[in-house]
Amino acid sequence: SDSDTTALIIRLYPNHRTRNNDDAGNSSNGRNILCDPYAGRVGLVNLGNTCFMNSALQCLSHATPLTRYFLTNQFERDVNKSNPLGTGGKLADAYDKMIQTVWASSSNNKSKGQKQKQPRSISPRALKRAIALFAPRFANTSQQDAQEFLAFLLDGLHEDLNRVLNPPYIEKADVDDEE
Repeated sequence: SDSDTTALIIRLYPNHRTRNNDDAGNSSNGRNILCDPYAGRVGLVNLGNTCFMNSALQCLSHATPLTRYFLTNQFERDVNKSNPLGTGGKLADAYDKMIQTVWASSSNNKSKGQKQKQPRSISPRALKRAIALFAPRFANTSQQDAQEFLAFLLDGLHEDLNRVLNPPYIEKADVDDEE
């Protein structure tokens, strides 16, 4: 039932706000929108043979803690542009724009009872372009492995949002020939 689901969400995510305990109708903070059962239900345009990418992006888009992190712009304080392993924040920014578009396009439907046309799908072209800059294997329109794409995207987001600005150097132990 809906009340059981809400209770479970509150127990798992104590800071998660539901329709019953949230500010009335203010979806600009990114929290209310996650409680809307119709929010985020937007398709992604297939850019050639990119169903592997679209399925991974749809899954990530519905990972509530990650999506809330981007919808509330909390990620902005964590962008690490100086990390040599990251993309200078470009991947995080492109992912944010895609998430904002997916969730905003479905939340704008209910302004004062008037029905607005909801896009049935959006194009993740800008995110694909940003990914292709750093992983050329995803640049073309050929089929790729969804797990490899997801691993690259998550690793890229991790490095772009890594809070450690100066990681300590850890020297590797020498291999001893006697052992």
